[in-house]
Amino acid sequence: MVSAGTEARRKLQTVVCLDDDPQVLSSLRRLLRREPVTLLTTDNPATALDWVDHQKVDLLITDLHMPDADGNEILRIVEERSPSTKSLILTGYPSESPPSQPLIAKPWNDAELKQRIRELTRPLPYVVLMPPEPQVRLALVGVDLKIDDLAPGWFGRVEGAAAELALIDAQRAGVESARAMPGAYKVLLTDDAGGARLREWYEAGVDQVLRKPVSDAVVADTLRRCVPLARLRQRRAAAEAARGAASWPVRVLRRLWRASAPNSTLSMLAVALVFGMLFAISVNAMSAMFEPKPGASDPFMDRLMRFSAQELLLRRWTAEQQAEVNDRTRRYYDDQLDLQRRQAPLPPRREVVETPAPKILVVPVEVPSPQPAAPQRSPGRYGTGAYPGNGLPYQ
Repeated sequence: MVSAGTEARRKLQTVVCLDDDPQVLSSLRRLLRREPVTLLTTDNPATALDWVDHQKVDLLITDLHMPDADGNEILRIVEERSPSTKSLILTGYPSESPPSQPLIAKPWNDAELKQRIRELTRPLPYVVLMPPEPQVRLALVGVDLKIDDLAPGWFGRVEGAAAELALIDAQRAGVESARAMPGAYKVLLTDDAGGARLREWYEAGVDQVLRKPVSDAVVADTLRRCVPLARLRQRRAAAEAARGAASWPVRVLRRLWRASAPNSTLSMLAVALVFGMLFAISVNAMSAMFEPKPGASDPFMDRLMRFSAQELLLRRWTAEQQAEVNDRTRRYYDDQLDLQRRQAPLPPRREVVETPAPKILVVPVEVPSPQPAAPQRSPGRYGTGAYPGNGLPYQ
């Protein structure tokens, strides 16, 4: 059973999963489907070894008990064929696994397994691909390693404090060997992953620890990856040494302080005297720099005053020119207004016509006097409009 990604995903970290249980492979595919890795799963050990031989495999996840092969034997073969391939054991018998290999017991926790895979597939730090010039001074303390065959042209063997990079075997050398090389980047080989003994090595200046058993190829590859860190440490030490050599007042103060007791009056007087001398020298230097000599002109002040006078004259001339331009502009607009007034036509003259007052005629009119109105009677037994005396018939 094989599950591979697309061609674009093959540029990512490659993880091979080997297990005889199809449900385990299916669970791993489902767990890692969103992780930035190229996942290859199989239940055949020969297929897994073929992938290791023909492509770069970054992590191998394998079971220990399988019908066709033993997990420990698979790990040994992979370490010989591909030293850069990391391994992770996924087994239900954690007591039978080798102590030098990372282990996840079945049934596993998804978050824990995913975090362990992320740690093992994390990209490696920067490594120099070509041998450096000059060669790195390497000290091997209690280690029998044919470094010239594993990394030709990279390292030159030295002894003692002159080393830039040191490889120490904890079982054959003591902590004093690490303290004797304070400026070197130190890598320790040990079979003890914890305890007070390892704490002593860290306090002595050990920078990195490799747990045994480990192959010579892995050790050589680790040393090559430590070359940039060792060179960076040497550059910083050289810069600090140059900085200390340039500051002679600090060295004088240190010698005076060491010559006398720190709490004595003599040391305090010596420090005060040195600081007073430095202050006086600084004040004299500043005075000689800024105060001109009597009877001699200062070229800097002369140029400054000359530039100031020229700038004042330039500002005055600019103001006069601007005032003249403003006056010309005002006169021009006044002339234009006068010209417009003279050329404008006069309004037409209005004639006043006197009209005679109207005559009023009074005509007498005779208005007749009003006749009294006849009284209105309501209809009764005499009929409408008939009443005695008006000549109309009535009943």
